[in-house]
Amino acid sequence: LLTDGDTAVAASAAFALGLLRDTASIDALAATYVDGGVVAREAGWALAEIGAPARPAIEALLALLAPRRAAAPDLSRLPLLGAALEVAHDTV
Repeated sequence: LLTDGDTAVAASAAFALGLLRDTASIDALAATYVDGGVVAREAGWALAEIGAPARPAIEALLALLAPRRAAAPDLSRLPLLGAALEVAHDTV
């Protein structure tokens, strides 16, 4: 459902995976985050809810987005990842 064409469905799926703290969904949530939009916001939240097991994925996303920060100053999604990383760190 994360890849559903209806963004409301995909965002709800990401939210549900965060509520479940589904570690099996980490890679799918990270892939969804890269796409941006409302689904990405829910995927970032879900990764934070999963916590420590999602830390490597969160760090990889931050590294992936670093070159984009230099090229385009739109940092609207980065605070979410930073917060997710803090949560993941606190649960270790």
